[in-house]
Amino acid sequence: MPCVDRVRRVADWWFRDRSTGRWVAGQGPNPALVVAVGALLARTFGAFPASTDEALRWFGTGAWVVWGLDEVLRGASPFRRLLGALVLGWQVAGLR
Repeated sequence: MPCVDRVRRVADWWFRDRSTGRWVAGQGPNPALVVAVGALLARTFGAFPASTDEALRWFGTGAWVVWGLDEVLRGASPFRRLLGALVLGWQVAGLR
């Protein structure tokens, strides 16, 4: 089953933590991610007055940028580093 072995090797490369050897796709708790998702939910469900919407947007964007930078610099696997770079690029592209 050379195809299965190849898929396993590729998956190991993308998702395995280089220092511990464990599979890592996500980990918690992650304060920046909690803040980013919290700001998004607060904006989505209108938990605060409309006058705070812009502040929540910037607060959430800042949290996403911090999370993306952290993953790019310290991500445990190539998947996490790539995901951090994508989120960071998405946030920087959306700044106005």
